[in-house]
Amino acid sequence: MQRGREEYIRKGDGCVYYPDELIEEVRMKNDIVDVISGYVKLQKKGANYFGLCPFHNEKSPSFSVSSGKQMYYCFGCGAGGNVLTFVMEYENYTFQEALQMLADRAGVTLPKIEYGKEARARQNTGQGFWR
Repeated sequence: MQRGREEYIRKGDGCVYYPDELIEEVRMKNDIVDVISGYVKLQKKGANYFGLCPFHNEKSPSFSVSSGKQMYYCFGCGAGGNVLTFVMEYENYTFQEALQMLADRAGVTLPKIEYGKEARARQNTGQGFWR
């Protein structure tokens, strides 16, 4: 769920709240060019970097990464976003998984998920959120 720019992650009955400042810290400590170049071969052309889009097949580079804006965009398929959305899309991660991966990469500690007694009991018995 999203409320304003504050992110909430639903896990069983509990919600984990990550303040905007923490999300922004993780994003800013992970330069988008450094992260994406671990997945895609990028070449600098002018102010931006270009490579073959990892989200569709192409022969000529239409995938643009802007270091200054910390954004990516593909002129072929329209995929675009920031470092978090790239990791979510490429790795097929949830927001929380992508945030955790990038936080680990940057050495940022995220708060641990705390479950209530009822949620832990359901998790241990294998019952899901919906009955």
